[in-house]
Amino acid sequence: MPLSTLILYPHSSPSLILCEGLMREGHNLHLYCPAEVNRRMVYTIPIDLNIAAIGTNTKVEMTDDENLPEVLKLIDVVVCPSLDVLPDKSRSDFIKLCHITFK
Repeated sequence: MPLSTLILYPHSSPSLILCEGLMREGHNLHLYCPAEVNRRMVYTIPIDLNIAAIGTNTKVEMTDDENLPEVLKLIDVVVCPSLDVLPDKSRSDFIKLCHITFK
């Protein structure tokens, strides 16, 4: 049975790389974007992921505060890829780290 993963605020390049890696591993993705500003910030990431999911058993769904309680019952893993723990490092270093960790 595939794992279901909740991605919090997936509005960055590391988010896309992380999601693509998780999809290759067969994870179903739930993208948490609670407000309109968050949905604007994710831009084309949900569309890109849904295109990548064509022909696979992977599902990509948007999640907000309204359906979060139901979604949490399905979730196995929660990830916050936009958390910048070491801001002194460059964004490209962070993306490389995510790519290595989640390939």
